[in-house]
Amino acid sequence: MVILWDQVSQRFQKTSASLQSSDQDLNIACAFYESLHGYIQAKWSTFSDIEQKAKDLTECENYQQQTRRFSLPFLSDEQIAFIRNTARKAVQRCIGCWLWNGYNARLLGPFFLHVTGTDISNAQLEIAVQDCDSSNIKYQIGSAEKIELPSSSVQLVTACQCAHFFDLPKFFEEADRVLVPNGVLAISGCNLSAWKEGHEKEITEVFKEFNIDRLKNYRDDELQLLDNWNQDITLPYTESVRIFPINLVFPRPFGDIVGQVTSWSGVQRMFQEDAQKGDELIRDFRYKLANALELDAPTDDAIVTCKIIHVLLMGRKPSSLI
Repeated sequence: MVILWDQVSQRFQKTSASLQSSDQDLNIACAFYESLHGYIQAKWSTFSDIEQKAKDLTECENYQQQTRRFSLPFLSDEQIAFIRNTARKAVQRCIGCWLWNGYNARLLGPFFLHVTGTDISNAQLEIAVQDCDSSNIKYQIGSAEKIELPSSSVQLVTACQCAHFFDLPKFFEEADRVLVPNGVLAISGCNLSAWKEGHEKEITEVFKEFNIDRLKNYRDDELQLLDNWNQDITLPYTESVRIFPINLVFPRPFGDIVGQVTSWSGVQRMFQEDAQKGDELIRDFRYKLANALELDAPTDDAIVTCKIIHVLLMGRKPSSLI
């Protein structure tokens, strides 16, 4: 709590100082409040960093985790169906890299006798284990470039919303090592958007402005792969396929979309460098997205249509060396 409240109190102090400025009006005050609310919501996404600092401070490793990260689905029903059909003989074991609280591993659980979920984050693993009630799923710490499984032991290797961070040649080498002949490698990525009929262009421009243009000095360079919908990723197998786009559309509170954007690593870096600049960014994003969606009252609980745009790459390991 000391680590968390130190960060929160500093933000409160900066916002309070801005509100006390003599040239502020009610509209700006409301915007500052909404931005502060978004900042608190976004703290969920930095839990692992806060947790590690707390562990370093207290030298305590064992405690009951009390929080969850805000998340959106990274595998659509269509992707699950396609993976299952393509890997139709792969009913024994699969491994999923990058758990996102164990969500992706649990999606694959019904289709395999054994599922292994891996992540580099202990915090993610702890949450995944707590939320898992399937006996055929196990979790282990580990990187995608060094998979702790025997050679030729799995029928499917998946990487969801993470391959752009990998050392891809090393990952491909490891995936090929653990895959059996005819095994399948699947890489999935997605980007957040929203949807309203007749307003697709305006909405796309809003997300492009805030995800790419205004955050260009704060984003991870690796995200450029996903910006290009993984077109620059070439799977190591001749038999491969790229499916794009796969759109997942569902209702979501407007505040959740704003909260997700606030949680982006690039936005958080901007807040750390200049809190007021971060406030302005989120305030502008909220205003422009509400206009694009034609929201008369863009409150946090206003229900809008969220859109997750997916890309899926799949390749099959040859049955034998030629």
